[in-house]
Amino acid sequence: RYKKETAALKDELWRERAHSNRVRLWIAGMHADVKHYLYEIRRREEQQRQTEMADEIEKRRLRFQNWQNLASIYILFTDVDSLFLFFAQRLANLAGARRMYNERLRENGALDVLLSLSKGPRQEIRALASRALAGFGWNGFVEHRIVGWNCKRHWQEWVKRVIPTREHQMRALRVRFEEERRRRKGKKVRRSSVAELMRKEFGSQGTLLDGESIASNDASAHTEFAEDDEEFEPSPDMSLRDIIRARRQWALRRARRKESPNMENQMILGTNKESIEHIIKLMENKDWEIVRNAVLSLS
Repeated sequence: RYKKETAALKDELWRERAHSNRVRLWIAGMHADVKHYLYEIRRREEQQRQTEMADEIEKRRLRFQNWQNLASIYILFTDVDSLFLFFAQRLANLAGARRMYNERLRENGALDVLLSLSKGPRQEIRALASRALAGFGWNGFVEHRIVGWNCKRHWQEWVKRVIPTREHQMRALRVRFEEERRRRKGKKVRRSSVAELMRKEFGSQGTLLDGESIASNDASAHTEFAEDDEEFEPSPDMSLRDIIRARRQWALRRARRKESPNMENQMILGTNKESIEHIIKLMENKDWEIVRNAVLSLS
């Protein structure tokens, strides 16, 4: 009987030790899992922190870019010299680019404006006006995507030109970008509050800008982009090099088919005695670019 009890106690002790060992292994496995989970949590927290830092840097960059555009627009709208220069640059880029642009220039009486600008005291504006006169009588064919890219590049160059002046003024006044942004944000909040009051007082017509009604009348001017429907379709067995060459040749042939003289503009230019005399005088200018543009406008 004593031996049986001893054997039973030994078996029970062995089972307890086996259970204890299994519990220890389970706890060790749990420790490893917890350690791995803690490492993953720290790693993901670090990734989130880096993502938040990158997002904040990107937000600051976008805010600064937005401020640059707003400051450039403000300078453009309030500085008369900058306004005339920007106006002359856009006329020079659009004149001769397409038939629709030349027709709009004629309908808006651009010839008298260009002649006046070419007589002005500023050399750069005279050069731009002569360039616009050179394209006034010839309908080129510049693809709309090229015109759009030119607009984007022109605005970027304009921002690079005027922003250093604004930054110099801010440094002189000891005003940082964040302070000016908060000041503009406060003004925006006040303007929105005023607009809300006007809506409550006068209805939806209280906040209508004059420019909106003007822009709605000219919306039909952008419906002529349908003439770009023709697309280049390469052959399936062409290599990339052949596609690029064929696309370039197709674009050149297409441009030559679309280009033509603008007879109405040439008629206006030729029947205006004052314009002919002034263009002939431009040919005596010391700037060869103005002389070249004057010759092109007469030819």
